Amino acid sequence: MSSAKLRLFIGVSPGRTVLERVVEGAARLRAECERIGLQVGWTLPGNFHLTLKFLGETEPEKLGLINEALRSLCGEFPEFELRLAGVGAFPGEDCARVIWVGADDGGKLQQLAKAVESEMEKLGFAPEDRAYSAHLTIGKIRRAARIGDLLSCYKQSEFGASLIREAILYESIPRPGGSCYIVRAKFPFKTNG
Repeated sequence: MSSAKLRLFIGVSPGRTVLERVVEGAARLRAECERIGLQVGWTLPGNFHLTLKFLGETEPEKLGLINEALRSLCGEFPEFELRLAGVGAFPGEDCARVIWVGADDGGKLQQLAKAVESEMEKLGFAPEDRAYSAHLTIGKIRRAARIGDLLSCYKQSEFGASLIREAILYESIPRPGGSCYIVRAKFPFKTNG
């Protein structure tokens, strides 16, 4: 008898103060989107994170190997400062589908994502087919739209910086009002002090 698969991903989460500022900025943007009739599925504030690697449907039996690989990798990766600033859209403002907050960390997330990708490939997970782009998704637009004018006053937004001390293995559970993310495990980074 096989167990149900788990929908997993690996990410990091900024500190509470930074996330509170993101929530405030997203609320202002949400009000403007509602005013102009733009339909957006907004990320629940408790789900804010920056994804390093989406694993997808995973057999529960692989959890031990995933945890072991991440514990080893993260124990050697130094903690780092992450600054969230600016708001943009994927794939672009002329045909936007995703609204995001930008991340600046001197390339640390890129390095970490590449290392996580390599470790997960060894466990049989498919590599990403696009380049890593550090961001925090705040909303998904139901129908692609031109939103450059709407985002123009948010491009210079500053949400603050926080020390990233761990990677997190999340499980995503689909629900009618939006997915619920459950922390399955945390993996501390090497301290700088």
